[in-house]
Amino acid sequence: ASDGMYAALLEKHAKTGNIQRARELFDEATANRLAGEFCYTAMIDGYGKTGRMREAEAVFGAARQRGFVTAAIFTAIVDAHGKRGELQRAQELFDEAKPLCADRQSMYTALIDAYGKAGEWKAAERLFDELRASGRPSGHSYAALVYAHGKAGNVKQAQQVFNEAKERGVLSPIAYVTLMKIYRSSGRRQQAQSLLRQARAERVW
Repeated sequence: ASDGMYAALLEKHAKTGNIQRARELFDEATANRLAGEFCYTAMIDGYGKTGRMREAEAVFGAARQRGFVTAAIFTAIVDAHGKRGELQRAQELFDEAKPLCADRQSMYTALIDAYGKAGEWKAAERLFDELRASGRPSGHSYAALVYAHGKAGNVKQAQQVFNEAKERGVLSPIAYVTLMKIYRSSGRRQQAQSLLRQARAERVW
C-alpha cells in the first residue's frame, strides 16, 4: 500500500457518495503513516464535493500541521470553497498560498472558475491577467474565463479568449463545449453549429 493507492480508493468511494468509507480509509492510511499529499488532497476534495466544509477545513489544517503545504492541497480547499460560492474564504486561501507554492496554475484556474460561476467576471479576468503575466495559462484556465464571460453575457469577450487560447496552442475540448453552449444560449445557433463542425474537423474529440 502507498499514499497513491489509498488516495485512489478514497476518490473512488467519495465519488460514489460513500464519504464515510473514504474517511475510514484515510484514517487507516494516517495510522499506518502512509497518508501523504495525495491522500490529504483526495480527502479534502471528497468533503468539498459533499459540502462538508468543516471536515474539509479540518483535514486541510491537519495537512498544514504535517508540513504538506502543496499546490494540490491548496487547490483542493480553494476549489471546495469556490464551488460553494464561498468566494471570500477561497480568496483568502489563495492569497495565503501564493507565496508558498511555486506552481499556482491549478489554484488560479479553480478561483477563476469560482468567480466565473458566481457571475463575477471582472474578478475572474483580473486573476487571469495575473496568471498571464506570471506565466502561460493552461487550456483549463482559458476555458474557465470563456465560461465566466459567457455567464455574464459577454459573448464577444468569450470569443476573444477562445481565439487567444487557440493562437497559443492551448485550447482544450472543454473550451469548445463551453463556447458552443454560450452561442446556443444567446441564440447564435449557426455559430454553434459552425464551431461544432470546426471541432470535428480538428478532431478535438
